[in-house]
Amino acid sequence: MGDSKVSTGELIHVHVCIHCGSIFRREAFEGRALTSGLFTCPKCGDEGPLNVEIRNTDELSA
Repeated sequence: MGDSKVSTGELIHVHVCIHCGSIFRREAFEGRALTSGLFTCPKCGDEGPLNVEIRNTDELSA
């Protein structure tokens, strides 16, 4: 089916910062973030809602 990319990595759910696009495992967050639903990005420092996406594990280390 066309030009689809084939990936050999495992798919995982991650939090993607809505401000800078950085990808983090949701397990990296705890406490207030989990109860409030507002996550502070470790990279840019901005706060935003949980943004769960399904990504390839290869993207997490990029």
